[in-house]
Amino acid sequence: MGTDWDKQDEVRPTGGVMVERRDAFARPADATAYTANDVLAESTGTTATSRLRGLSLARHHGGGGYVISWAVSTNDTGMTPRIRVHLYTVSQPTAALNGDNAVFVELDANQAQWVDSFDLDALTLSTGAGADMTRTVRDDLRIPFVCATNDDKLYYRYELLDGDTPAAGDWIRTIARADAN
Repeated sequence: MGTDWDKQDEVRPTGGVMVERRDAFARPADATAYTANDVLAESTGTTATSRLRGLSLARHHGGGGYVISWAVSTNDTGMTPRIRVHLYTVSQPTAALNGDNAVFVELDANQAQWVDSFDLDALTLSTGAGADMTRTVRDDLRIPFVCATNDDKLYYRYELLDGDTPAAGDWIRTIARADAN
């Protein structure tokens, strides 16, 4: 008669594991002003031609967990808007999302692929002499997610909640942490 003890050589992870992933992109090489609710992305193309950025936050394909922290920084010391982060389970949602410097629009056709959205405070400049970046961090999140069955990534799109005039080619950096189970 078999028991669960017969499977003692199987290693099955239990509980969560903290995962941290980093990403960076350069926004388009122009200084066209953003208005409130514009997309901040690496390309002006829609997601039909330019996929969403992705971070491997799950431990395996179809895995899940909780997003627990999100940080955004830039090398543009004058960039200070608040940011809304939109999370998806696919890099190309069913209905194409707008690209950089176009108004972000929620589309019902993408509801099954949408995970959640959350807001980050305004990017702020360090008060130290010689500071050359702005940053915002949110570490009070607990957003549940389950990745697509053939993927271990969550995909994101940024929406600026305030107008801003960028410098051409600003670097946008992301650090995301998840409790992956």
